Amino acid sequence: MEEKKIAAGLFVLCSKTKRHLLLKRPLDFKYGGYWCSPGGHFDVEDVFPKATAIREFVEETDYKGKVKILKQPLIVEDDNHMTFYTFLGVVENEFVPCLKGEMEDGNEHDDYGWFDLDVTFPNIMLTTLLILKNKRDILDKVIKKFQDE
Repeated sequence: MEEKKIAAGLFVLCSKTKRHLLLKRPLDFKYGGYWCSPGGHFDVEDVFPKATAIREFVEETDYKGKVKILKQPLIVEDDNHMTFYTFLGVVENEFVPCLKGEMEDGNEHDDYGWFDLDVTFPNIMLTTLLILKNKRDILDKVIKKFQDE
């Protein structure tokens, strides 16, 4: 039996603009044309899924600023093959990501955008849609907390 894989991602929220970051997958990649949060597979040196989420975020965006990450995942998706943890990361300002990643045949993403929490469209990954629909109360509380600081 194949060992179950672990992966993690970071739903990145800007506290000032109340918008979140999505990255677009190239058409010739798995999930091509879909918009998603930064994320990827667990590496043994990560130790915990939260470390995977942070590492993937930095690898895929080249972000060098401060990010505050909630302790518990926003959502955990579990099936027969993989457990995927999505954490919430908060940045103070929107930034322009340097789109890259560790794909042998090119960059993992070919576009990015900062989107209002109310905006959805057909080619957003299911995880993001679930967060926007089912975790909005948490997102709003986090935004309020950072605005009050």
